[in-house]
Amino acid sequence: MLGKDFKYAKWKDTPEGETVWYTTSGEADPGAPHFGEAAQAVYNVIDARQSYLQDVVAAGLAALGHKEQAEKSIHLSYAFVVLTPRCAAEMGYELSAEDAKRPFIDMSGRKGLELRPTI
Repeated sequence: MLGKDFKYAKWKDTPEGETVWYTTSGEADPGAPHFGEAAQAVYNVIDARQSYLQDVVAAGLAALGHKEQAEKSIHLSYAFVVLTPRCAAEMGYELSAEDAKRPFIDMSGRKGLELRPTI
């Protein structure tokens, strides 16, 4: 709706006949639809601390006359996602010496520590 978009890749391990797109920092699939285009629903899997902001976005969409899009935007919240340093290292994350001594590593998209789908 803003003329801006994410990069999307197709999730490969889906039931036959189903297509699931996910955002990626890697190469975008040239056949990917634009955000929300022809979607039955858009699931925003975002930290529970962002719940209020997700409500603000939905209210803004509705206030601008995009009630259907607001209703199709569903926030699936989660609490904290953490990994042990060993698990993080095994998944290919480079840890500082200080982080390697911590009991856990917080996943953070802003820090580039997001869980990546294995496809």
